[in-house]
Amino acid sequence: MELALSPVILKLIAEAKRRGISVDDMKETPEQRAQREKEFEDKQRKAWRKGMKKKFWEEFSVWPDGKPEEFTFHDWRPNIQENVEATKYVARQTLNITKELVEQGKSYNVVFLGTPGVGKTSLALAMANEFRKVGKLVMFVSTTELKRMYDNMYDKGKEDLRPKVDNIVTWMKKAEVLILDDFGTEGIGRDNVRVDMQNSMYEVVNARKGKTTLITTNNRIEELQAMYDPKIISRLIPKNKDHQVVFKGMEDVREV
Repeated sequence: MELALSPVILKLIAEAKRRGISVDDMKETPEQRAQREKEFEDKQRKAWRKGMKKKFWEEFSVWPDGKPEEFTFHDWRPNIQENVEATKYVARQTLNITKELVEQGKSYNVVFLGTPGVGKTSLALAMANEFRKVGKLVMFVSTTELKRMYDNMYDKGKEDLRPKVDNIVTWMKKAEVLILDDFGTEGIGRDNVRVDMQNSMYEVVNARKGKTTLITTNNRIEELQAMYDPKIISRLIPKNKDHQVVFKGMEDVREV
């Protein structure tokens, strides 16, 4: 025989159900309720990060051909270079840096210096793959493509580019790991880098203190200082030689 409940109790139960609270929930101790709410929040947080991780990599990033690129350390093939030892060395150095950043939780910038086609972007992508495995919000930005947006955003019929660029800059500030690919191709001399792009980059590097930025460039550091405000380069390019991956004695193998 079921116990008859008063209208008041029935009303309270109905209200609780409307709020998503079951009768069993009402039997919980404060400690049990706190634990359940924590588990729910953790689940929601993990779901949010999973969604944002995908968005940073696939939607917020600026890819040369519009499609995300993938590369892992297992894909690195030193034998395609004549100087095999040099190729192995930059891979080992990059892997050691990655382990320090990912496993030890450190944050600092890394620059990949070398001529075109030697694998700078590939190793930066391999690092990104390891960061993404542990749930980091990683963003890739081709500075060549970003400059193209700056060049075109005031053209008639392309007014939608301006808010898009503003959003890109905002996400560049927020990304836990940012890749600036082909940095320096947007200008031969300082006057050739747009003032508005320099201003945005200055905002980005200042906002990224305590975060990790990976830079690939075909230029020497002195050339970057000539085309950008030196304050930007000083904040962006690491002075620690251990954080500079220099591709020496290697050739363009992109057609191999």
